[in-house]
Amino acid sequence: AKKMVEIDPTLAAPIDPKSRSDSKVDLMEVGIQVGKTKVFLRRRAFDILENMRKAYIATATVKIQAIARGFIQQRTFTEHCESSLQLQCWVRVIIAERKVQTVRELVNARKIQNAYRRCAGRRYYLCVLSVTRW
Repeated sequence: AKKMVEIDPTLAAPIDPKSRSDSKVDLMEVGIQVGKTKVFLRRRAFDILENMRKAYIATATVKIQAIARGFIQQRTFTEHCESSLQLQCWVRVIIAERKVQTVRELVNARKIQNAYRRCAGRRYYLCVLSVTRW
């Protein structure tokens, strides 16, 4: 009894030109015999299965590496975002401190000017008062 199995034609090397268009492969023709407890392979069948296994492992490896790279990139991206946020916070603090310092300087300058003008005005007033009383 011949057994037919579907094999992905991209992974397995074709045996003959007839089987290129059809994805079903005759197991006896390929060199696979299935017993009750064992599977017997010829060299060609072993090579086909080995190529399929290598291709599957290669695609799985690429997927695992892509996921790992994505995880690493995401982690570094979040680290960069957090550090840039912290840097922005420090810059905002420095800018706010400078604004507060400028406002304090202006308020104090106004107080000094006000005190000087009051003192000069009083002096002038006292001079005028002393002249009028004299």
